[in-house]
Amino acid sequence: MVVTPSSTTQEDRHAAIPAGEWEKACALVLQAQRIVLTTHAGPDGDGIGSMVSLYIALHAMDKLVAMVCSDPVPQDLTYLPYAGHVQDIHQLTALPFTPDLIVVCDSASLSRLGAVYTESRSSFATIPLLNLDHHQTNSRFGLVNLVDTTASATAEIAHALRERLRVAPTLETATALMTGLVTDTLGFRTDSVTPRTLALAAELLAAGAPLTEICYRTFHATRYEKLRLWGYALSNLQRSEDGRIAWLQLPREVRAELGAKETDLMGLASLVEGIEGADIVILAWDKRKDPLRTGISLRSRTVNVATIAQMLGGGGHANAAGALLAEPLDVGLRKAVAAAEAHLD
Repeated sequence: MVVTPSSTTQEDRHAAIPAGEWEKACALVLQAQRIVLTTHAGPDGDGIGSMVSLYIALHAMDKLVAMVCSDPVPQDLTYLPYAGHVQDIHQLTALPFTPDLIVVCDSASLSRLGAVYTESRSSFATIPLLNLDHHQTNSRFGLVNLVDTTASATAEIAHALRERLRVAPTLETATALMTGLVTDTLGFRTDSVTPRTLALAAELLAAGAPLTEICYRTFHATRYEKLRLWGYALSNLQRSEDGRIAWLQLPREVRAELGAKETDLMGLASLVEGIEGADIVILAWDKRKDPLRTGISLRSRTVNVATIAQMLGGGGHANAAGALLAEPLDVGLRKAVAAAEAHLD
């Protein structure tokens, strides 16, 4: 149970976030009674894991809490505790309560939230926002911004916030946070991994987080339909004349024919990232609920694709970024390839 925010000095863990911002964040949470947690459209392990960890902590503080997202939880993340409590709704007015705080996890901008934001703009304009993120392109849209670009995952920041609120960790919390670390670092293989990341992983492992099971479920357990979709994508892989840009497009008609889901696209761009000679890999798909909107994922080991994503109205990391375009698939893909070519030139 929570008493007061922790007075423990943690500046060495997240020095990028001013002490005053931590104090404001704790004050916002303590004062709020009805809290909405949300994350970006096309949610991943870090976004869902961070939300779930805070959901557990806020319940321990006797808060009324709801988790919402523009898209459903991917099948390979449904093992997470309380994943079934994430609501695929777009209008916050549909909730059984009126929130007095919105906590946004792992989203560089409000537009990345998708329909949850676009269909609830008035709520986001009037309700205080707490922004937890680690993306380099974060626009600091919150009333309070817990943004640390040196963190390997937003899960690190969610963990630090829970500690400052003095909420005791649980096995479920450890599982959610470990999922965030594992998925966003591709199993601790990205250059964003720091000693701090591994220290937290060791702490979560000691608390009982099932690392082996998490790795299996997120990297190996695969739906038959997902493999067929990836097979289609790989057999239709294309690249520019000089080979420096490679791209895949997955039309919703193909996904429907194969029985695949939009969430089955997760991980595909990273799989193709290592193609020899390609500096940039682009994955494009039209949205499940709106075929006139195109999702774009960008991956590279040598090029700062966050810059390209910003050109397209999105954001992300230097090596992994994305955007959502108000264009049909063919037009959106051409726009993304053109942006990549312009950046390389």
